[in-house]
Amino acid sequence: MRKRELLRAALAGGDVAGRMRRLARGLAAFVDGSELATRLARLQRAGVIDHIPTRWQLVGGMIDMLRFYVIPTADRYAIAEKQTSLVFYELVRFLSEPATVIDPIGMFTERDMIVRHLMQVHHYNPAFDLQLLRMFEDGVDELERQLDAFLAGTHPRARTIATLVEEPDYPARLRRYLAAWRRDPATRFEHDLGAASDAERTFATVTVVVRYMNRLPATAAGVLRHLATTRALLPALSEPRQVTTTSN
Repeated sequence: MRKRELLRAALAGGDVAGRMRRLARGLAAFVDGSELATRLARLQRAGVIDHIPTRWQLVGGMIDMLRFYVIPTADRYAIAEKQTSLVFYELVRFLSEPATVIDPIGMFTERDMIVRHLMQVHHYNPAFDLQLLRMFEDGVDELERQLDAFLAGTHPRARTIATLVEEPDYPARLRRYLAAWRRDPATRFEHDLGAASDAERTFATVTVVVRYMNRLPATAAGVLRHLATTRALLPALSEPRQVTTTSN
């Protein structure tokens, strides 16, 4: 029954042409690179990232994030909660928004797609996607507007969002967290990264992901060699644990 509901929600609203247009724009943005450069420069000006990676560092980091964090996390959390398979889960994601398959970390994703993803997929740590919204001048404001509309019952996709979201009170908790995050971006949502695994800590936010990318080789040959010879996250590339000290 749950599978049928997920499929119906993923296909709700039609707009197949719109989904295909967004997929085409995502592919074009990846090939062109100018839009990505603009977004990365905006993140740098906002203080979200320190240095802009090369195109090959970006590709290598995306692949590493997929194989060392995104897929294992989906298998551990989302699949267990939905009681379904990874293949079915990815099928639902594709039907809901095909462009997600070419941009697993969101660097080429349009503003409204990030907002939609944040609202209808439960996040243990929304900080990554909130930082992605800083790629747009009004990204965080638009999330706030849509969350308020959903909670007021006036959002046009309210029924679809309510069906897809795993926990009914998640949008309200996300809205409260957004207000706290605006005041202090270091605020935690539900998950303490201090006790996280190396992979979770390394890929938890856009800040640390881009920091990881900048640790990779800068050239095509170097990145390809890295991808061909590594089968696990290397400690030398992982984000170091925060060392806390206490005074007597």
